[in-house]
Parts: sequence; C-alpha cells; structure tokens
Amino acid sequence: MRFFILCAGLLFCFSSCGPSLSDFQSLVSRQPRVVAVDPADGLVVPAKTAVKIVFSTAVDAASVSPTSFAVVKVVESIPEPCDLAKDVSKGETVGSLGSYTMSDDKREVTFEPDEPFEAGAAYGILITMDVKTPAGFPLNQKPGEEPTPFWSTFMVDAADTAVSAEDGDGSDEEGESGGGESETPAPNRPAKLIINEVLYDGSGDELDGNLFVELVGDAESDIGGYKVVFVNGADGAATETIDIPNNSIIADDGIFLIADSRTGAPTQTNVPGADYLDNFDPQNGPDCVQLTDNHGALLDVVGYGSPLPQNAQNGLACYETATGPDSPAGKSVSRTDGADTDDNAADFKILDSPTPGAI
Repeated sequence: MRFFILCAGLLFCFSSCGPSLSDFQSLVSRQPRVVAVDPADGLVVPAKTAVKIVFSTAVDAASVSPTSFAVVKVVESIPEPCDLAKDVSKGETVGSLGSYTMSDDKREVTFEPDEPFEAGAAYGILITMDVKTPAGFPLNQKPGEEPTPFWSTFMVDAADTAVSAEDGDGSDEEGESGGGESETPAPNRPAKLIINEVLYDGSGDELDGNLFVELVGDAESDIGGYKVVFVNGADGAATETIDIPNNSIIADDGIFLIADSRTGAPTQTNVPGADYLDNFDPQNGPDCVQLTDNHGALLDVVGYGSPLPQNAQNGLACYETATGPDSPAGKSVSRTDGADTDDNAADFKILDSPTPGAI
C-alpha cells in the first residue's frame, strides 16, 4: 500500500530580512536530502524492524534526534508532512521511542525502536529540516524548491505479533532470536571513490570494445551495487547505466577498470586488464558521467564539454564547479596527477594516449 502526499506548505516562511529564493537555490548542492530509506515507501514489514535513512551528504550527529527524525504511527488519516514537521520539531508530537546509530561517514542513520511496531498499523518516517550538515545547511527534500521535509510510510504485517505466545520473549526453542538467522557482515565500503579516467569516444570506424571508465579508490574495498550513469548533456536524461555487480572488490593497486565488451561477445574487450565488462556506448560531449553508491548518492561526477545543465534529471549534479574538456575521438579525459579539488575544469585534462589501468 502506498500513500501519496503532496507537501504544499512551508516549514518556515521567508521574512524580508531572510534569504532570497535565488540565494537558496545557489546553495542547493550543499543541502542534505534523503537518498534512500529502509523500509522502502509503502512496504509491509515485520513488527521488529529497524529504520535506516541515507543522506546525500554527511550530517551533524547532534542534529539527529526525536525532534528531527521521527517514526510516527498513523492513527486515522495521513497527516500533512509539513504541518507534522512543525509539531515534531516543537516536541508537540512524539514518535516511537528508540535509539539512533550513525555510520562513520555520517551519512547513514539507523533507528532501533525500543518496542516492536504495532501489527497491522501504518507508520510514517519523518525527517525535518532540523537535520543539518556540520556547516549548518538544513535538509531540503526538494532541491531548488521551498524547504520540504522527507516523508515515507510503511505498513506492519498484521499477522506479525513480534513476540511468541509460547515463550513470551521472541526467541525460538534453542534461544536464538529472529528465527536463528545470522547477520551478513556489512561490506567494506571505500572511504573515497572517484572517476579517474574516461574514454567515451573511440577512434576510427571500429569503436566496439575500446571504451572504458576507470575508478580509483581504497584497495580491498567492495563497490558492489554502485553505478556509473551516462547523462545526455542536452537534456540531463540518463542514456545508459552500468550496474557494478555485488562483491566487486577494488584490487591492491586501487583501480577498478570497467571496459566496454564487444557486441555479441560479452566476455571480450580490447581494453587490457579490465575488472568488469559491460556493453556501453556513451554519447560524445558535451555530456557527463556520474558515479553513485549502492544507495544512489552521488560520489563523483565529471562533466565534459559545455554547455551542461547543473543537475541531471535524476537530481544529481552533472559537473563540479566548472565543466572539464571535451576530448576528441581516441583521446580520454583524465585527472591531472589524481587531482580532486571538486572542479572538473581544474582536475581533468585530455590524454592523447589513454592509460586504462594505470594511475
């Protein structure tokens, strides 16, 4: 069951001495927003369920509290999220009691309720603009528009009472909770991962199997579930997406090389030393290449050529600060000595001879 909510109001009003809308829009890229939620919107879940939120950027741990991150039981009708956000921020509405755990990178927050959720009930996950980055930028779930909280809903399985009537503590006969299933260890994710070099336009008539995207990050880290998205610079639409498979580990040299496979031969490529093959053919510039993590958050982007939209249709940036160079056929765009200053124009150069698999 899904609930569709239109947030029509503002959580706060702009006064004559407050920031203008143009000022607000210029800071869009620095404001956090929710990029993933678990349980997903409208999902039916067991009574014993933790709620996890993933933000687009690191947030201040001190700003995460019951007055900024609330899981609220929906009693009769679906509340208006903006009005509810005001009540939650003031402490007039209190959500389920529980504890909050933040990941090391300050982007993931997990809420563990003290008691199981009520079977058959509906709950709303509310994240207010009281969540802020360390620099003080507040959450806005609709970048470029008026400040808006995040709202998502889930249903609790009506047949799940969460506690066994026989033993009264939710344990099985052997004393193991949750059916005795062991938890899968969390993958070792890279602290940093960047796009290092891209060849998007081969030379000559035979282009098949020559293109590549080279990523650089922490050795031995797992980037399974990450994506490389090719974006059309004319309208910001995604043209192709490379889904990096689960358990994809960056080698000891810190390089993960994705190469174009030959059409009709998915295991063959002209690019030596490839870690993963996929058949792709990005457009020539001006365009951009985005790198997102397993939650859909933007990790890196390179925009080549001009003009480009500031943001793609997926809401993520199409370049950093200024666009990089648009390389001729057979030449790649590559970072200059691994530079990463968040400025594509300064960080990238054209290589006459591409160097896949070599930093």
